[in-house]
Amino acid sequence: MRIVIIGARGVGKSSVGKLLAQRLDCPFYDIDELIMAAAGKTIAAIVATGGWESFRDWEKRILARTAAAEGKGEMVIAVGGGAVMAAENQSIIKKMDLIVWLKAPVETIVARIRSDKDSPGKRPPLLGGDTDTEAQALLAQRQAIYRKLANLTVSTKSKNAQEVAHTIVEKIRKGKTRKGLGNGRQLHRTII
Repeated sequence: MRIVIIGARGVGKSSVGKLLAQRLDCPFYDIDELIMAAAGKTIAAIVATGGWESFRDWEKRILARTAAAEGKGEMVIAVGGGAVMAAENQSIIKKMDLIVWLKAPVETIVARIRSDKDSPGKRPPLLGGDTDTEAQALLAQRQAIYRKLANLTVSTKSKNAQEVAHTIVEKIRKGKTRKGLGNGRQLHRTII
């Protein structure tokens, strides 16, 4: 099964993705981490030297390369919150078997971003405003796209990463087998 995890910054995509890949015994790819490794610098440094457009170009290339390199093999991929804004990325994401939207209210997202000590050094603000205003604006801008792409939506508001990963695995298992789940569309619009 090829799984991609989408959602806003701070919902737990990387943490859940790692755990999910461990439980499914398949590779995990964090697109932001792969970008930083390939570029040899943080997202903040990429943006400082080339702007957000430069980062988005990296994002498109790394996502396409990751999905293509693994072919049809099993994997879990976590994409950045804004990756869904590019049509090319949406096309790649739609080819995955299962698209999981991790969802949380703005208050939860803001609290998690503020508690992440590494976030400011790695990921600069997109809009240049305060965290509350930015999170609200970006969620409003992207929420419809997350909803449209996802065939499984899981709230992370009151669950830790272990619980969210467990919920996703259980939903997959209820599809009997990975093969029996087909392309994941049986889970379309499932909200947990």
